Amino acid sequence: MRNLFFLPLAALAGTLLTSFLPLAPQARASQFGQIEVDQSKFVLVASPIGNGSRHQLLIIEQVKNTRPCWSVIPETPTRIDPLLLSFNFSGICDRKIDSNGYSLRIAGVDLGLNYRLSIVRRNGQMLLVGQAFRSGPELVIAKANGESSGFAKLELQPGWRLGRRTFSGTPLGHIYLVTDQVPPGMALQGAQPRPSAAVTPPSVSSPVNPSPSSLQQPVIPRPLPSASQTPALTPPRLTPLRPLRPANPPQP
Repeated sequence: MRNLFFLPLAALAGTLLTSFLPLAPQARASQFGQIEVDQSKFVLVASPIGNGSRHQLLIIEQVKNTRPCWSVIPETPTRIDPLLLSFNFSGICDRKIDSNGYSLRIAGVDLGLNYRLSIVRRNGQMLLVGQAFRSGPELVIAKANGESSGFAKLELQPGWRLGRRTFSGTPLGHIYLVTDQVPPGMALQGAQPRPSAAVTPPSVSSPVNPSPSSLQQPVIPRPLPSASQTPALTPPRLTPLRPLRPANPPQP
């Protein structure tokens, strides 16, 4: 009997507890927004791991122009000298080195929980690709014009750019790799692709035929009743007038 008594109380306590728990990652992701950034303030770098046989994505941001945060060395592939590593870059530069600092956003949908960003080597190039954790097409986001064991510059592919995450309108430090169009083969719930720039000619509506019910019906005169249908008129009954009697003559 004691267990039966405490079951409703336990259920109520569980309901109250879950109401105060943080939002699930999917719910939090749906609350994030995005704003545009100055693309010239950022550089995407293939950063070497260990002996340089593997690389990871590094995003460097020039926050203030006090000192340059990187320099470009025109080689094949294009090399990046990460100057921020040689001085105290606090307040001047910012860097993102893992999924805590950057993620994928497609057509207004945050995909940080669905895709990971990796750098792979194929056909003599280093590619920044988005790889689905479960199912989904692989996305080629940026390329380096060759292979390197050092810091190499990655160039974004057409249709891709960087953006900044917002929460309730407040800009955050998290950086998005953004495209507005859903790639082929991807089923994306809640996507909001931007309309294309093509001008759609105005549609010309064909004339609408009036329905028979909307046409005004002609007024048909009602026929006059025939003589046989006309009721007989009863003449008024006349009362004959009585003759006037002369007044009695006066007595002599």
